[in-house]
Amino acid sequence: MPQTNTASAFFTLLQDMHTKPKRILVEGDSWVSHPLLANITAQFDQFGKGNFAILNLAQPGDTAGCMLSKEGRQFKELSGLIFNEQFGYKWNFIFISAAGNDIVGKDLEKEGMLLDKREHPNLQGHQLIGQTFRDTITSVAGDYQNLIDFRNNSEANAETPIITHAYSYLIPRMVGTKVFGASLGDGWVQRYLKPKGIVDPEEQKDVVRGMLDTYYEAMISLQNNNRNFLIVDTRLTLSLTATQPKLAWWHDEIHPNYTGFKKVAEAIREKMREVDFWPK
Repeated sequence: MPQTNTASAFFTLLQDMHTKPKRILVEGDSWVSHPLLANITAQFDQFGKGNFAILNLAQPGDTAGCMLSKEGRQFKELSGLIFNEQFGYKWNFIFISAAGNDIVGKDLEKEGMLLDKREHPNLQGHQLIGQTFRDTITSVAGDYQNLIDFRNNSEANAETPIITHAYSYLIPRMVGTKVFGASLGDGWVQRYLKPKGIVDPEEQKDVVRGMLDTYYEAMISLQNNNRNFLIVDTRLTLSLTATQPKLAWWHDEIHPNYTGFKKVAEAIREKMREVDFWPK
């Protein structure tokens, strides 16, 4: 499979490939790097039919800040691979999956991320999303802007498309990652909604929709103000209706299964083709 996880292995891969492959750089979270699932990167690899060379720097659990901010521990390597062809490459596209770990999991316990339903009984669903959450999304958008600005000023990749996705609406439930049929942990969303008094299943789903809508709107603003940047709207990709995600397409609370990841990747490819970003 023409996919590597280090720059040195990627260099060797290019030397070993008999064709001139399309070069794809991936950075992100578990949606592009989950070790047990056929994630988005694995789907891209299959779509390439042996003609994609993919360097995947992603690691499960990483936040947008550590990947994309100037002070982030991974930004030095990412930016070096983009800036010029002496130390990096000219890429066909750069795919980023960042924000998931900024807005779910223990970060939901931060003061002001979610309002307590018991203290605000007149607020419903997405109205319980607090200012700290909105500030977090603003920070994530700033991290993306940092990468876009760096790309714009690079010698090799000033015109290279940067693509990201919007994640997908989900059903909050206490289901962690499954390994050999056993679930590890209690998930990343519902377990933090219940202590806030948000216990109604429909209200929980509305909170999640509001969170992902807030993120998508911030990314759309970036898209409208930056060339060669695309946010693919995958919010409804794994849903039967506007309010009902399909559980059969999910592996655990926040990760799709093979069918789900394939549907997400196909939606991304379709939109990229529409705007002429997918390699020919």
